[in-house]
Parts: sequence; C-alpha cells; structure tokens
Amino acid sequence: ARSLGYTREEMQRLRVFDIEAAHAPESWRNLLQRLASGRPLNLETLHKTRAGALIPKDLTLSLVRMGEVPIIFGTGRDIRERKRHEAALRSLLDETAAVTGQEFFQTLTSRLVSVLEMPAAFAGEYLDNPPGTVRPLALAPEGDTSPPRDFPLSLSPGSEIPRDGYLLIAEGVHERYPGNPYLARMDIEGYLGV
Repeated sequence: ARSLGYTREEMQRLRVFDIEAAHAPESWRNLLQRLASGRPLNLETLHKTRAGALIPKDLTLSLVRMGEVPIIFGTGRDIRERKRHEAALRSLLDETAAVTGQEFFQTLTSRLVSVLEMPAAFAGEYLDNPPGTVRPLALAPEGDTSPPRDFPLSLSPGSEIPRDGYLLIAEGVHERYPGNPYLARMDIEGYLGV
C-alpha cells in the first residue's frame, strides 16, 4: 500500500485489476491455472500507483491453503532501477553498433559518461601478457583531458582488474594510486573498472 501511495484501508477495497496494468483478467485465469500446479510463478508486471504512475514490478506468486481455502501469497519487488540500467545498456549498444575502430572506443566512452552520468570514462588495452602496460584508446569527456601516452598498469586501479574481472572503489582512489596520470589530472575519487 505504501509503495503505491494507498492507505491500508484503501488497498483492502481494491481488486487486483485496479492496480495491475500489464495483465488483463483473461491472462490472470491462465496464471491461476499455472499456480494450481503447485509451483511458484515469477512474472514481470506494472502496478498503477494511486496517482496513476506505473511502477515495474517483479512478482513471485504461490498458491497456499489455509484449511480448505486457497490463498495466493505474493511478493513484489520494485525493478525501476533494473529497468533503467537495461535501457541504458540498450542505448549504449544501439549507439556503438554502427561504429568500428577508434571511433567505437570514443563513442563507447562518450556514451558511458552520458548514460551512466559519470564524470569520465576510459578505454585502454593491455599491451603484453601478463598485463603490464596500458595503451589509451579513448577518454571521455574529450578536450584537454585527451589520453596520455602508454603507462604502467601498476600505476592504475586497473592493475587489480585481471584477477577479479572487475573492480569498484567508491572513494579515495586518487590517494590509493597517486602516480596515475588520469586520476591526478581529473581529480577522480571513485573508480569502476571492467
């Protein structure tokens, strides 16, 4: 009730179809038949708030019995943030699908900055195996922050990426890697590397 803007009393007077915006009554008949098999049911849906906005939800429904009375027990999770990330990824893929070479990396970093609302994005390649040197490919935003020449991976948070596949440092990254040419020049405090 709280998440949709209703009082408890208002919510108790509503039917499923008053808040359910993605599934028609006919499809609920089908869902109920599937629930009768005894297995929980997972589905994505949209719930209408009291103000009329639509919230994407991930629902898990189970059919339980209270004596002779069958009851549908459900839990719902707000997935707006996940949907936002999915849309950002789709946008990123759409924007980079038609470009290749150096233009791909510049488009990728520019879109990352825009879509994920980050102050900067960097793309580089490892020049040796095991990784020891990084060659800059692109940096966004462009301008006076153009990528410097090749630099030792040991000066960068990227030195921790090959072991784990990714690295997230929420704050204090500049102090942790004081010799990195990007972090010092751009006053970067947090880092996400993949």
